[in-house]
Amino acid sequence: MPRYRRRIAEGSVQHLISRFVNREFLFDAPDAREEYLSRAARSFERCDWVPIGYALMSSHVHWIAIAGSDSSDMLMRSLHGGFSGWLNRSTGRLGPVFADRHRNVECESKTAIAMLAYVHNNPVRAGVVVDPAVSPWTSHRAYIGVAAAPDWLRVERGLSLCGLEPCAAGRNAFHKYVMQRANEPRQPKLVAANLQRARRDARRITALPVELASPRVAVERQRPGQLAQHIDWIVPASSPRRLRWTASPLIVLRAVASSTAISELELRSRSRTHHVSRARRLAVLVWTLGLSRPAIEMARTLGIAGTTASSLIGRSSTHEREQALRLAHALYASTVQQNA
Repeated sequence: MPRYRRRIAEGSVQHLISRFVNREFLFDAPDAREEYLSRAARSFERCDWVPIGYALMSSHVHWIAIAGSDSSDMLMRSLHGGFSGWLNRSTGRLGPVFADRHRNVECESKTAIAMLAYVHNNPVRAGVVVDPAVSPWTSHRAYIGVAAAPDWLRVERGLSLCGLEPCAAGRNAFHKYVMQRANEPRQPKLVAANLQRARRDARRITALPVELASPRVAVERQRPGQLAQHIDWIVPASSPRRLRWTASPLIVLRAVASSTAISELELRSRSRTHHVSRARRLAVLVWTLGLSRPAIEMARTLGIAGTTASSLIGRSSTHEREQALRLAHALYASTVQQNA
């Protein structure tokens, strides 16, 4: 199926990961990292993305940047195309340098410090250094004031996202945070790991040509200290949406209650407040539009008339319908997995 354009929200914090072909250590070539960073400066000047962190490992590259209106593909093509040509000329090699497209993970601003710490600790996890401040090929030294930050790297913006001031105390606090996580293992939630497998599983579960949006990393509401990764499914408009749903409407009601913070009791009450009515409408949309079930079945579960359910559907917005479809597919996938 055709490859979808990445859906990246302007202003979001993005973790971009690019790997060299066959996991080769191509950055170990003489002057390769210096050349790459000089080209990065020019590439970021030509687009509206704001770089706030990086790590240049032997076999792959990490960037953390605030997204602009330009596409990430445009940025990476500009940077990696020129660098690939330079590397091949200078080393006498032939063929592609980077393996496939770069991968990206979106993180909410609250998780920016965790993402920066994870990227800055790459040399520690690789066993190259013990202290992240020793490596010259990440942005960590610029963050803690040991080395001068290049003009194009927005260290102060990065510290601000971390909730820290660009002063000695703020830089020390940042270094302490990164050091505390220096011995943590690789965290799949902070990278686009297993994305291909997730795509295959989604297609198998739904029997639809499903694509995946960029993974998003956020702080879990129930466990504030933990991170959670969310991946939305993208279903083409031309695809059939009739999922083979045979489970009880009560399962849908629980899912809607969980996603809206409106209790099942409120959903089935006589309340007509805006929030309850909106959650009730979502339940009807998930049942009818998402799972292709008769509206009267959900109406009985909610304790409302069939005409009321039809009225709720008629007043639904495009956003609510899209939300219902996402929830229906996610609910269907989790139910199939539990029964597998």
